[in-house]
Amino acid sequence: MAMKHFFSKDNNGVCLTFNDVRKVGDSDSIPFYFEQMVMDDSEVFHYAEGMLPSVIPTRTYGFTPIELQFLEGYLTDNCEIIYELAYEYANGLRQ
Repeated sequence: MAMKHFFSKDNNGVCLTFNDVRKVGDSDSIPFYFEQMVMDDSEVFHYAEGMLPSVIPTRTYGFTPIELQFLEGYLTDNCEIIYELAYEYANGLRQ
């Protein structure tokens, strides 16, 4: 599944994208996806994906436990703005 909305890219080439808001039970969830191209192989990517509001990825490949902790902290710090942006996209306020 391709993620629709770009959020950020850091100095290490880790890119965060997210998809539209989804109803899961009584709460709104947002799929997220981190990826980073492997330096010595441009066809291989490290990734971590999951569903906000949980910041813990449900599927990962290639990231170390310390890198995953950093990504989880990054999501914690930016979860609110990602929700705001997702609602704006859903309401047609952002393209």
